[in-house]
Amino acid sequence: MSPLIERYWRPLLTYIIIPLVVLWIFFLAVDLMVMPILTRHGEEFSLPQVVGKSESEAQEILKQRDLSLQVAGREFSANRPDGVILSQLPEAGMPVKAGRSIKVVISAGVRVSEVPDVVGLPLQQAILTLQKTGFSVGVIYYTRADTLPPDAVVETIPTRGTPLPLNSKVSLAVSQPGEGGSIPMPQLIGMPLERARAILDSLNLAISEITRVKDTLFLPQTVLDQIPTRNAPLMKGDMVRLTVSKTD
Repeated sequence: MSPLIERYWRPLLTYIIIPLVVLWIFFLAVDLMVMPILTRHGEEFSLPQVVGKSESEAQEILKQRDLSLQVAGREFSANRPDGVILSQLPEAGMPVKAGRSIKVVISAGVRVSEVPDVVGLPLQQAILTLQKTGFSVGVIYYTRADTLPPDAVVETIPTRGTPLPLNSKVSLAVSQPGEGGSIPMPQLIGMPLERARAILDSLNLAISEITRVKDTLFLPQTVLDQIPTRNAPLMKGDMVRLTVSKTD
């Protein structure tokens, strides 16, 4: 190599080419070795299912995979008991990396309310009150009550103040009309036959015919249908026809 070339080549090699090569090797090492460690590239795995697990069970499952649990909220649930996970984000099966925080919503259990006091209210007003407080009306039957006007609620079953899950049914005992008035046909469907017979007896109504139908969905001697239908006006001594379940 001539002295002239060597004079310019040596500084170029020392101050430019060699530093560029070293810098390129450094960036290559960072890209291939350091960045995968920092980003955990290639370590993605499917997120396990924690819905339906208790909070403590979910924490243990996630901890084993270097994941953390974050409670995003609590909601009432009619299907999941208190403390059980209702939903998770991301969803189960999604690819995640270690160190990720998994958000969950946990059940606060069944929402409970007390049976309202509707004793003394007219039947329709009592029904509206029950529905506004989250309950539905169960069986309505009539009974004698000298201290209340006709068609007023005598008692609730369960009694007022009883804590029940929302959407539970509350049955009503209602004062029957006085002498000479019409009697609304009570709802008997779903009752045992003997109980239906007792309610009709208390109203001075009689059973004219019982048709028995094979039905394995109900216990034997359960009322499946009635004629007249619920709330049809009747007079004392009128006759009622019932369809009742049997198993053979």
